[in-house]
Amino acid sequence: MAHPFFASRQLTPNTYVISGPGCDCYLLIGDEEAIMIDSGMSEQNIRAYAQSLTARPVSRVINTHSHFDHTAGNGYFDVIYGTAGISRSAKNTMGGNPADYPLDYTFTLVRDGDVIDLKGRPLRVIELDCHAPGNIAILDETNRILFPGDELEAGQVLLLPGYAEQM
Repeated sequence: MAHPFFASRQLTPNTYVISGPGCDCYLLIGDEEAIMIDSGMSEQNIRAYAQSLTARPVSRVINTHSHFDHTAGNGYFDVIYGTAGISRSAKNTMGGNPADYPLDYTFTLVRDGDVIDLKGRPLRVIELDCHAPGNIAILDETNRILFPGDELEAGQVLLLPGYAEQM
C-alpha cells in the first residue's frame, strides 16, 4: 500500500515492514490484535497507516532502543514498551522540534526474558544493551523471526555514544 509518508511490503502473511522517515518499522499481526516494533520518525500518524494494513486493532508499540528515529511516533499508540534505559531518552528529539511530535506518553517497562503476549504469537524480549542503553531485540518465537533494531542491518550501524541518550 502506498502513502505519501509511508510504504509497506509484506514479509510473511502476518508480518509487514513499514518504511518511512527514520527507520524501518514492523507490524506483527496476531490472532486478535497487531503490534508495532518501533514507530519511526515521521510527524505523521504511523499507527493510522499500520491500521490500514489490518482489520485487527493496532494499539501497542515496542521500542528496540531509544534513538528518536525509532521512537518519534510513540505518542500515537496507547501502550509503549521499552526497558528503563530506553525510557530515559526516547523523547530526545536529537535536534528536531519537540512541538512537531506527540511526546505525551509513558512507558510500560520490560526486561530481558519478558514475553509480550500477542495472542498466538509470543514475543520474547532479549536485552542487548549495546547500540544504546537498554536496547532490545524481539524474538517472534512462533515464526522464528528476530527483530534486532539497529544491531543488525544491511547498511552501516552508527554508534552515537552519549549524544542520543542526553535529555
